[in-house]
Amino acid sequence: QTQLAYLVQILLENGFIEHGDHWKMCAEHFLWQGKQIDNKKLAAAIGNVASFNKDGKPKKAEILESIVSDLSNLEE
Repeated sequence: QTQLAYLVQILLENGFIEHGDHWKMCAEHFLWQGKQIDNKKLAAAIGNVASFNKDGKPKKAEILESIVSDLSNLEE
């Protein structure tokens, strides 16, 4: 759930999705452990990342960043 929240954050930062109902949209399209995600909990998950480590990134953040970077390069 935290990795999904981080992915949404970096997609926002790179202009792939717009601010607004982005948490709700993600909650409607993704499952977590086979169950629907609460959009408020998803939004809160990104705030929790900072408490896990000093970088403010979840595990495997580099993979997510690499995917978004590759997508950005495709746009150019």
